[in-house]
Amino acid sequence: LGAAAALLPDLDIESSTVSNSLGPVTRLISRVVALVSGGHREGTHSLAALAFVAFLAGDPMVPAPYAVAGVVGYVAHMVGDYFTGPGISLLWPFVRRRFGLPILGHTGGWREHATVGAVVAGTIGLLVSLTQWLAPQ
Repeated sequence: LGAAAALLPDLDIESSTVSNSLGPVTRLISRVVALVSGGHREGTHSLAALAFVAFLAGDPMVPAPYAVAGVVGYVAHMVGDYFTGPGISLLWPFVRRRFGLPILGHTGGWREHATVGAVVAGTIGLLVSLTQWLAPQ
């Protein structure tokens, strides 16, 4: 669920995985989202969008682990884009300036892939360790 939520910020660009996941349906949704949010890495990559996602995830009908996974996935995407390319519009719609520290180079580059791989491996290792530690003896 967290990995799926991590794709959502890129619903603002028609060439993204999430925008093509259901063919014409998601491409149409992508066009509308891009229009409303101001284009790629604008509104969907902002604190306002994150607050909206957290609000939706906070619905009492959403189990807490799912809510946390969704919000963490969304945040992970924003953090990744903060460290790649031109940054993100954190304060959209109030400030039309992008913030970022592009230490990972461009999106899709080897530095980004290496970092994501290390984070995923570390997360899996941590989860395996926690499940072993929490398992009844």
